[in-house]
Amino acid sequence: MSALASTACRIGRRAAAVPDNFRARRAVLARLAELDPEVDDHEITNLLLGRVFPDPWFHQALFTVSYYRQVAVRTIGPIIGRRGYGPTLTETLKRNDDTLLMFGFIYRDGYDSAAGHRTIDRLSAIHKTFDIRMDDYRYTIATLCYEPARIPEMLGVEALTKDEQRAIFNFWTKVGREWGVDIPEDQDAFRKWFHDYEQSTYERTKDAVEVSAAMEKCFLDRWAPGPLRPLGSQFLRALCDDHLLATVDMQPASPAMQKATRVAVDAYFKARRRIPGPAREDNIIRPWTKEYGRVPDSSEVGPTWSLEIQPEPRKCPI
Repeated sequence: MSALASTACRIGRRAAAVPDNFRARRAVLARLAELDPEVDDHEITNLLLGRVFPDPWFHQALFTVSYYRQVAVRTIGPIIGRRGYGPTLTETLKRNDDTLLMFGFIYRDGYDSAAGHRTIDRLSAIHKTFDIRMDDYRYTIATLCYEPARIPEMLGVEALTKDEQRAIFNFWTKVGREWGVDIPEDQDAFRKWFHDYEQSTYERTKDAVEVSAAMEKCFLDRWAPGPLRPLGSQFLRALCDDHLLATVDMQPASPAMQKATRVAVDAYFKARRRIPGPAREDNIIRPWTKEYGRVPDSSEVGPTWSLEIQPEPRKCPI
């Protein structure tokens, strides 16, 4: 919660000072308005995550809530909790940062470049070692398509335009299809499937509860340490619906905190629409590279046991 408030205040101060690069930063908004979500989905998604909303706490908050959703699925939780990434519960930070690194590579390189193909091949090779159902691959892609829109909608906050939501849908479904995941073409139909799948597959399991608690701790250790932990925990839970929280055995945020989160998130989105982030290529990659001391190649990212795996060309293990 402190990261959110400080970001909004910092952006506001910059707007008041009108720095030299103010116009340069705002130029990205004009560029977004020119792009077509049907053909420019990669550029739109990259600009949104890398320039308009580049803050690492924001990315990790989205990822944490999306991860709660994935482990809530009865067939995904046990894979992640018991085997999914080495000792998930004791190496949560590495698991978190490596995944966000992979996302950063995909946002940067897209799904139709040689570098993008290498990252998708690498992810496919790692996941091939598990018995994962096609529906669970499909659900994971759906969280990437819809969670950035669902969370603000749930809070009653205007965040993404229809074109931006369409671009994110197009981008991640194309990534999924490069991987070999069978995904519906229709955006609304896929979203309905996404919600229906949650209703039929969410189940409280030991793995779901333990992994979610570890992911929450990882977020709090980084962004809400010490006396801020209760506020940080309440903030994360305000981004979740009651069904999800019940499944991962977390209590809902208090009504006061839900309201405060709504106000703070609304202020964040409005502030970033006034002044996007700086024009740096590493906005969505560099925050997750501490273990490596540099920006690594995607072939180096992942658990130790996966480094010897030889990728197969862009095919999902189904």
